[in-house]
Amino acid sequence: MRAGLLEHKLIFKELRKIQSSTGAVKKEYVPIYTCKGEKKRLSALGNGIQANEEFIGNTLIFRVRWNPIIRDSQRVEFDGVDYDIFLLDSQGRRDSYLVTLRKINS
Repeated sequence: MRAGLLEHKLIFKELRKIQSSTGAVKKEYVPIYTCKGEKKRLSALGNGIQANEEFIGNTLIFRVRWNPIIRDSQRVEFDGVDYDIFLLDSQGRRDSYLVTLRKINS
């Protein structure tokens, strides 16, 4: 993995219980880990049909360095937008992850 390609900032968030000053408890995604990642290209080519405009606008793929903190139950913030981790694919011998993200409808 070439470190010069890691140019995008990713903030991993985890769901935790937060208690307010009034004592109310609510669940909220809080940042737990920040790293840089390489954005991979995603194409929708298959069976001779080119459909780049369909269904891939909400999906991103990043390569990030392996870290035991990263799990598929977390969310990722990229450019101010939150994404769910759809697929977490280990690459090589614990060197890196391919993280497939899907935009959260809000």
